Amino acid sequence: MYDNLRITPNQQPAWNRFAQSSLQNASALEQLYRQRRDSMQSMDAVQNLNAFARIQTQQAQDLQRLVPEFQALYTVLSPQQRQTADQMFRNYSERGRSQLSQR
Repeated sequence: MYDNLRITPNQQPAWNRFAQSSLQNASALEQLYRQRRDSMQSMDAVQNLNAFARIQTQQAQDLQRLVPEFQALYTVLSPQQRQTADQMFRNYSERGRSQLSQR
């Protein structure tokens, strides 16, 4: 994303805050996935579903924390960079829809 957006030195502080938030989110989520994986053999179906619910809740909370950081970055992007970001998110959404329709 950094390379695609061609972040400038003036935009670097906003990028750094967004990237740091993204990394923290990924770390928290990885920990939950690891806990679930490590306990999978001993969990019953209800425990498994609860573990998955914790993952989904964490993802939603992470996204809520990430949005303001991305919004701050988005406001310092040039119009061309914003178009690039918009297209990147559209492509990501389309891939997700495509994967769902294949199921």
